[in-house]
Amino acid sequence: MDHARCPFEKVILGAHAGCAMAQRFAVAERMGVECTSDIALNNCVTLIRLLRENSRFALKVTDTSAPMAFGKEMKVMAGGLIGLETVLHGSIQKWHKDVPVTEPRTQKRPGQPEIKDIHGLISEAQAQFGSLTALPYPAIMPSVAAFQLRKRPAPDTGKGQ
Repeated sequence: MDHARCPFEKVILGAHAGCAMAQRFAVAERMGVECTSDIALNNCVTLIRLLRENSRFALKVTDTSAPMAFGKEMKVMAGGLIGLETVLHGSIQKWHKDVPVTEPRTQKRPGQPEIKDIHGLISEAQAQFGSLTALPYPAIMPSVAAFQLRKRPAPDTGKGQ
């Protein structure tokens, strides 16, 4: 198998989740993530497609087949994984929009599940619900709608000293 680009590459590179099937690579100064399993790749592509279709209302878009803006794509991917984790394990605190976003990059927000293995999470969901099409998407969508990217700290311009 030629290793294909991981569909959750942005989420992995952004340190929102990890995956046992992911392999990082670098070409010059560009970082990327490859999937080392055909089955995992197919499952991830299917999940993202289903999350996009089911998140139209939450994202206020009508056409999910067209490329989305980076922020909306991250809401689908990271928010979808958080929602799936919450549905499967139920003990995670609810994700709130008003959580401060000043934590360092290596820390997760309070109430955000730690997703160490995307492939494992998807496999667990398939085992519990029978297929990815049978997932309770209405229960996942609040996490998609509520997900926010980390705010960048304001650059120190050196003025005012």
